[in-house]
Amino acid sequence: LEALDLSFKGLQPSTAEDVAAVLAHCPSLRELDLSRNPLGAMGLVSALAQPASASSTRMALSKLVISETDIDGSAIVALADDVAADRDGPLRALHSLQISRNPAIGDCASVGRLLSSLPTVQEFHAQGCGLGASAGAALGPALTAAKHLRELKLNDNPSLFGNPADNMTAVGSDAPNAPNAPKAAVDT
Repeated sequence: LEALDLSFKGLQPSTAEDVAAVLAHCPSLRELDLSRNPLGAMGLVSALAQPASASSTRMALSKLVISETDIDGSAIVALADDVAADRDGPLRALHSLQISRNPAIGDCASVGRLLSSLPTVQEFHAQGCGLGASAGAALGPALTAAKHLRELKLNDNPSLFGNPADNMTAVGSDAPNAPNAPKAAVDT
């Protein structure tokens, strides 16, 4: 099994361990869609937890869709911490991360830390997440470090970089001219 779509399944924090148990038997899984399930932060972390006993056969996702899952900033912090602590974890080869339409993420600077910790990410969607100026400031260095990033969707975050006229300055006005700059579209 390489792709699993569990969107709109009514998954809740109480069912997250069941999801993790299923995922533990899917070492070939590359694409996982958990969108539109009210998992919340702890449910998401529990669903993605991989047992230590499965370390030799753990999945390596290339695409993770967790849009509209009722996660907040603590989920972003937990994901960033998990990636930093476990370089062989399920997000080690992630190319696409979609966290859109989770307004409770809010002004979480760890969004930048999470993006920086995913060296292979090519596509990052965080539309309508309530990102504010702190997240915008943290995204600047993350975008410079994200050498493989090709698509960035940040629209519907009106407070992301404070004054909309300063949006590209906050990301880094010289970034598009840098030799290895990510070719990303920044919508705000």
